Amino acid sequence: MIKISIIFAIIAIVVLVIQACITSTNEKSEQEKYKQGEMTKEEEKEYLQKVERKKQEAINQANRKTIVKTMIVGSSTDSRKKVGSSVARGLVGGALLGPVGAIAGATTGKNKVNNTTTFLVQYKDGHKETVTVDNSSAKFNELCKYLDM
Repeated sequence: MIKISIIFAIIAIVVLVIQACITSTNEKSEQEKYKQGEMTKEEEKEYLQKVERKKQEAINQANRKTIVKTMIVGSSTDSRKKVGSSVARGLVGGALLGPVGAIAGATTGKNKVNNTTTFLVQYKDGHKETVTVDNSSAKFNELCKYLDM
């Protein structure tokens, strides 16, 4: 069952690649015909409209990804004991001081602290989304640059 779905996925990828190659070839031939003046007025009009649509799509795509401003809407801190560290310390404490040492060793295990911040991000095209990032990440630093104060 899994093999069949993998085969279908591979076939789908091959079809997409072939379509992209055909589209690219067709676009190049249209571009050559336009440059050499071999198009009818109607073909030229359609070609120029297609080129303009592609430019507009590229601009819209860029605007969709361009951040205008951000606002912090929440933050959280999650602290957890590292299990491996607690077990190891408990074993050492138990070997040295018995049951009391085991308890003391286990409770002194290292903590793992995870701080996150949730931003409301507004993009140039007007859409908004919330993004939660780790405070020590590069994405956090990038979003802080756009804070609306």
